[in-house]
Amino acid sequence: YGCGPLGPQWLSNATGNMQYIGIQTFNGQPGDTWSIKGQSVRPNFYSQSVATGRPCQVDGYNYLHNRSEQVDNQYIFDPG
Repeated sequence: YGCGPLGPQWLSNATGNMQYIGIQTFNGQPGDTWSIKGQSVRPNFYSQSVATGRPCQVDGYNYLHNRSEQVDNQYIFDPG
């Protein structure tokens, strides 16, 4: 089902599921942010530092055993 790290092909938006939503702030640092449609109603998000281009946030929908046991995976990085 495509679970796991982001593949390099998503950057080309080959699926048409990615949309740039603007700059958001993470730990006081501005980050370009995209929403990526996945297999659920809730989109996933990826952000990278405006200054360095390094990842500063990955926020994805997930669940434990079934969809009623929702677990949100949000990772915030220091893009320094």
